[in-house]
Amino acid sequence: SSTPQKRPTPPPSSAVYKPSMTLPPTYGPGFPMDWRYTIPDSESPITSINDPRYGVDETAKFTERRKKFWKYCEQHRLEEQDFKKRNYHNYGEAFDMLITWETSRNETCNKLNFEKEKLYPPKYVMDKDMNGGTPSHKLPFDPSVLKKHVIQFKNKLLEYYENKENIKLTVHPKPFEWGESNENSGREEGYDDGMDQLAEMFARKLVHSQPITIGVLGTSVVAAQDNCFHYAYPNQLGRILRPLFKAGGVDINIRTSGQNGDGGAAHVQIKCIESILGTTEELDIVQFGWWMIPTPAPINEESIRRLLSAGVFPHFSSRVDQELRTPGEKSAYYKLGMMEMGNYQELYSRPNGQWWPALGKSHWGRQGDGYCHRVTREGTLGVLFYNWHPGPLGFQVMADLWAYRYTEALRMAIHKIEAAIKAFGDEKLKTTFPAEKIKMKLPDIKDCDQDYKEEMCKPEKPFDQGYKNMKCVIGQHPQWGPRNLTTWALATDPNGHSSKAPYKFGGINWHVKQTKPASNLGTSFNGAKGTAPQPQFKDDPKCAHPDTGFELTGDSNAGYISFQLPDMKRGIVTVCNKDKRWGYTRNAEDKNVFKIDGEEVTPDYQSQVMFSCMTLADDAKYKGTGHILTIKTDRPFWMWALIAE
Repeated sequence: SSTPQKRPTPPPSSAVYKPSMTLPPTYGPGFPMDWRYTIPDSESPITSINDPRYGVDETAKFTERRKKFWKYCEQHRLEEQDFKKRNYHNYGEAFDMLITWETSRNETCNKLNFEKEKLYPPKYVMDKDMNGGTPSHKLPFDPSVLKKHVIQFKNKLLEYYENKENIKLTVHPKPFEWGESNENSGREEGYDDGMDQLAEMFARKLVHSQPITIGVLGTSVVAAQDNCFHYAYPNQLGRILRPLFKAGGVDINIRTSGQNGDGGAAHVQIKCIESILGTTEELDIVQFGWWMIPTPAPINEESIRRLLSAGVFPHFSSRVDQELRTPGEKSAYYKLGMMEMGNYQELYSRPNGQWWPALGKSHWGRQGDGYCHRVTREGTLGVLFYNWHPGPLGFQVMADLWAYRYTEALRMAIHKIEAAIKAFGDEKLKTTFPAEKIKMKLPDIKDCDQDYKEEMCKPEKPFDQGYKNMKCVIGQHPQWGPRNLTTWALATDPNGHSSKAPYKFGGINWHVKQTKPASNLGTSFNGAKGTAPQPQFKDDPKCAHPDTGFELTGDSNAGYISFQLPDMKRGIVTVCNKDKRWGYTRNAEDKNVFKIDGEEVTPDYQSQVMFSCMTLADDAKYKGTGHILTIKTDRPFWMWALIAE
């Protein structure tokens, strides 16, 4: 037999490929032959729970050889990018040199990905037959088995992003600071308490086999404008989490009602959460994505306080940048389980950069990220941005950030259950983790007696009562709540007298009109070059967008319409339309008639213009039940929502 050949020593981690300025722009990096050796046994893929290494490493463990290889790949990517910037610095709006840039970049990525797959294929792979194991301790799963799946998944994500700390640090509060070697140092205030609250909720769901419902509100990014809706980030998040939680006997429900820019104002959606997403008894987490439409601090703080007081976690996929009026500001809410995503683009751009020309629209529709991922893990086209809207790969990044944070809380929840079994036995699991929601005790608002006079400072603290005193009907869809836009409408005679019969819409009467079409099916509305629209989305039913909107409308021929108002604790009645710019200010000269219990009320057409709402009444005499609102107009009048408090 021949003598085994000695393995060569790999190059140092500082090795950098430096192309000559005279080389053609499509030249790709090459790998020295001494990197082509057999995969070490310790790094062979872990693909089955029967492998004793499966789900063991609570913190992903990679050999120094693999980490050096990743560093080597990163250096090649950076050098390729720097080479382009030096040689093709002037791209301009005409997309000059983009074909050359893309060809060279693809060649580089193909080379790197080939070497990565050959030398170091993925180590952490999910068991294809993933389940919760043999039921134990009166649970429909084995906690030790479920924990292995969770740990394996978290490590799979870390490996996918080459063990970068970005996956752990983009969601706030952060477990440690950037660049900290000790992950227990530099924790952001509120991390431990907030994660404990989330883990406690997950533990209750596991013990009682109750579903977890995540509702999502937001702008066109949430609605997946210019995309296939199937790849919207909330839908990808659901598909990522569902197998893990299903192994624990828990279903994951995702309710997405993101609206394109022609949808209703954030202020209205927040007040109408229960009508849109379902009751707070059903909801466990509500995510917000208010990209490109700034939301003032009082609006964000209203949603935070109302949800926390109802036992629902508010999680923001867009950063809450404004100062909040609590002692300690955000950290006070972090401790109760509020979370927010920082710049999600850091996950694929820091420190590698987006790796496309940065000027104008030149990155629109381009495939791949800073790690050379050219398709998503589901196998669809790896576009980060079709335009200012993310593509499937950009949405995967956002879903991964939440998935990592939620699975860390799931791991903590399993630890809690195991500790309870060890301490008390399985007989007390359901009393240790009761099914009922935990209603949070909120921090006080600061400066209410000085210059901060918003609603939250009222003596009755309306924001701290959850949604039990906030009732709404709204035309936003999709909708899971118990009421829709027509629920309160009553038949009304020509003299304005209502009956208990429901109103019959249509004809020349008041009617429901669709005023917001669904987001388009993957074709950029402005047809800008570089957006790479995908017309095949139009033929795929899973790509159809559900976001639509309706308003009640009537004119001088429509006569009267009445509404049976619900039980009110404050006596506030508000109507809203969908015009975020003008609200009802253009109706100021109209001869509209508004009556409550037959008594005419005079609204302030100039109030709350930005939020498209107009207060009809704010009077304690309207507290309680049995009150009737009647409306008659002399020209087209639109109502997107009716709110009663």
